[in-house]
Amino acid sequence: MEALIELLSNPEKVQIVLQSISGYVVYIYPGIISIYWNNFLEAKTSRETQSLVIKSFSISYLYNIVLGSILSYENNAILYNIIIIIMSIFFPFLYNKLKYSSIVATVCDKLGIRTCLSSVPFELLKNRNESYTCLKIYLNDEKFAYVGYLKNYEYEENSDKFVILSSCKKYELTCNEEKLIIDNQAYQDVQKVFIKYDDIKVIEKIAENIANTQIYGT
Repeated sequence: MEALIELLSNPEKVQIVLQSISGYVVYIYPGIISIYWNNFLEAKTSRETQSLVIKSFSISYLYNIVLGSILSYENNAILYNIIIIIMSIFFPFLYNKLKYSSIVATVCDKLGIRTCLSSVPFELLKNRNESYTCLKIYLNDEKFAYVGYLKNYEYEENSDKFVILSSCKKYELTCNEEKLIIDNQAYQDVQKVFIKYDDIKVIEKIAENIANTQIYGT
């Protein structure tokens, strides 16, 4: 306790200690920001485990290697922290944009890579060249089907999985026929339907031009 009091009573020593601590912290918090921001962009839950600390340190270390090669932390601590925070936000955003881009898809196709970059079926059904993703969902009870635009979804493990469709149309399936019983026009965002993933039997992706001309008549 006496040593602590003596330390706090000496402003110069306190400043040295704080500088040392900040020098270590910069190898932790940028990675944490990137992980949480990336999980938010991918609608994933961030779990505070030991691996989170290891990943955050690894990511922060890479950021510091890149930034440290062009800017000194000791001489520009404030500017250094501002830039590394921007990097922590920008790179996960860039990663998510490239991950589902047509450029990456083309490169993977040329290289013969068929591995999916996402395990979420709704993401795999999306066409990046279309403004909207129109789906037709058949339910397990085989009595009804829904058509609508993909609005929101949840596919995280250990949570209730669901999908929300907007501008939904409801069809009753009887005798190999589909009878329209709820009709909503295109882009009526307030008209939505919530469907649990466990209740889904089949999901069909409908091309945007077909949805516009044959289903919604826009």
